[in-house]
Amino acid sequence: MCVSTRPRSIVFVFVAVAALAAVPSACATGERDAVSEGASGAGGAPTVTVPPPALPVDPAREAGVDAAIDAPPPKVDATAAAPCTMTVLAGGASTLFASTWTSTSSTWSTPFTAARSVTSTPALVWDGSAYLGVVRSSANAMAWLRGGKGSWSVPSPLATATTQGAPALVTTGGVSHVVYWGENAKFYHGTFNGSAWDAANDLVGGASAPSFGQSPPAATTLGGAFTIAQAGTDANVYVQRWSSSWEPALALSGATFARQTTSPRIAVLPNGDTLVVFPHTDGLLLHAVRGAADWQAARALYDEPGKTAASTPGALSLAASAKGGAVVAFRGADGTAYASIYPPSASAAAPAPVASPWSEPAAIPTSSSIASVPELATGVCGDEVVLAYVTSSGGVETMSRRAGVWSAPSGVPGIASATFATIATER
Repeated sequence: MCVSTRPRSIVFVFVAVAALAAVPSACATGERDAVSEGASGAGGAPTVTVPPPALPVDPAREAGVDAAIDAPPPKVDATAAAPCTMTVLAGGASTLFASTWTSTSSTWSTPFTAARSVTSTPALVWDGSAYLGVVRSSANAMAWLRGGKGSWSVPSPLATATTQGAPALVTTGGVSHVVYWGENAKFYHGTFNGSAWDAANDLVGGASAPSFGQSPPAATTLGGAFTIAQAGTDANVYVQRWSSSWEPALALSGATFARQTTSPRIAVLPNGDTLVVFPHTDGLLLHAVRGAADWQAARALYDEPGKTAASTPGALSLAASAKGGAVVAFRGADGTAYASIYPPSASAAAPAPVASPWSEPAAIPTSSSIASVPELATGVCGDEVVLAYVTSSGGVETMSRRAGVWSAPSGVPGIASATFATIATER
């Protein structure tokens, strides 16, 4: 972090790429208007409350050794009607890993491994009956696999699709959808029917008005449709909805001068609002929210006078909280993970407040230095959210947030030499 002597200080954070680890931090000293006008464009049988078991202590971890450890027993939610699970999908230069944690065993499964490189953050989603993953591999080829709890299909080519970056996955109406950034900079869409993919060559926006950009799109679902968010080559942030076919792209008001090379993130919150978070060209994080009517103008996520503001020259992650609201996470200039909270009380139905509804970014108490963006997913078993990240030694650790408190980090046994990781939950 760094604090300017100006009334509004900016925290610059490192991009989650090893090549940028040596770049020094800097403070912005100039003030400017971060928001400007853009183009238009679940009850069940009685349950018994079970107190949460104590988290185990690993002496090696206490000594500062960056080694994988078993996951702590979960905190059991008395309202949970069925066992819950979460899965980590990770990999590096030569090996793909998948491991699933279940509330019934309170342990991670022995990782499934495959001789497959992973060259971007994987995409992972619960499709209603299994976990579905898509990875970018060597020569930009995409591969997919499906399974959970240690049993997975062998990774197979996803049609002949190739991508320049991380793919996005959503499931809605019993069908899974992948959206990706093609090698020609255009965005493409494909569907999975539970057993096979189509050609995955549907142009986002259609042949007459294809959407394109300089970074991958992100996606989220609402009802029987889904929406993507992407940074256009004109430095505007666009959202675009699919419901049997593509609607025209919509430029978000106030989202001009967005960093074109960093993917925006998008999530639908428990109250039905849709939230987009993205970085400005100077690194300051901005957000826009949509309720039942329309999108509010984009504004600074947290840039209060006399406070430090969240800013990143790299990637970020965003997830809706199971308890309402959302969480955004990113890496700090000192290599630390930071998070900011969007409260359940915030709503697009109300006029935009003068002060930001987001909390001031605070450090996530990881026990080791991290080497990737901390990827978030909506929580299960009573957690608000869960996250996963790659450690500096190539292992993967996970954490959860409950009642406003982060759990101790927990290593996923058997994963090594990873560069990228993501996490998803069974919901």
